[in-house]
Amino acid sequence: MVYVFRQGVLKIVPSRFSDIFERYRLKDEVVNSTCLYNDDLYIGKDKGLTVIHDKSVADSLRMKSIKTASGRKIKQRDLLKLLEDIKIRSIICAQDNTLWISTFSKYGLISVKESEVVCYTEEDGMPSSRVRAVAESKDGPVLAACTGGVAVVRDG
Repeated sequence: MVYVFRQGVLKIVPSRFSDIFERYRLKDEVVNSTCLYNDDLYIGKDKGLTVIHDKSVADSLRMKSIKTASGRKIKQRDLLKLLEDIKIRSIICAQDNTLWISTFSKYGLISVKESEVVCYTEEDGMPSSRVRAVAESKDGPVLAACTGGVAVVRDG
């Protein structure tokens, strides 16, 4: 319910917003970003990623592969477990249907496309592993605002 006060009169009206945390019985946490991707709701929090899939909370998100941009393979194949307890600052879906996730972790900037994950790290040329925001420019490249500067990712 929303309470609106006008000249000493109380008017009670139904809220137009849904409490996603209440609906799915999620623990109250700080949410930094949300994004609709392939009909799922991705919720980036201070402590990981939550995905609402088919009207329920996803337990796991199995990926075909997870590697760094330089090709180093990461053993973990579950995106939710990879991002467990990691601060996620921003999530966007690019025009080419790539999901971009900026993190404050050793994984830096993460791209997800067709169940394949690429992590752009300091080893791969990122100015910092603390990626604050990600945005897509009009001409295609993805821009990542990091603690140490801006990274431009074009064609991988």
